[in-house]
Amino acid sequence: MTTPKSGQLRVGAAKVDITPPADALPSDYKSIHDPIYARAIVLDNQHTKVVLLGIDVVMLLEGVYTELTQQIIAEVGCPIENILMSATHTHASPGIGPDG
Repeated sequence: MTTPKSGQLRVGAAKVDITPPADALPSDYKSIHDPIYARAIVLDNQHTKVVLLGIDVVMLLEGVYTELTQQIIAEVGCPIENILMSATHTHASPGIGPDG
């Protein structure tokens, strides 16, 4: 068993409002009750980076997952195996992707 490399731990967090404008809501949505968010935490110990991402949507379509993963790899430098992305599975938000 190898000992993990250690270093000074750096942590960053962000919360971004991803609520669509009221005029862009699907026809079955009448109004906006609460905002929806994307939240991220990045951990970096100078040897390993980890990204945790939670998005207030019912599900993440494969194309959306792929696009976000590629952006994270390019902008953060985090390897794909250290990215954890999840949908909160809220039914209070419209879908994202080609159908929502």
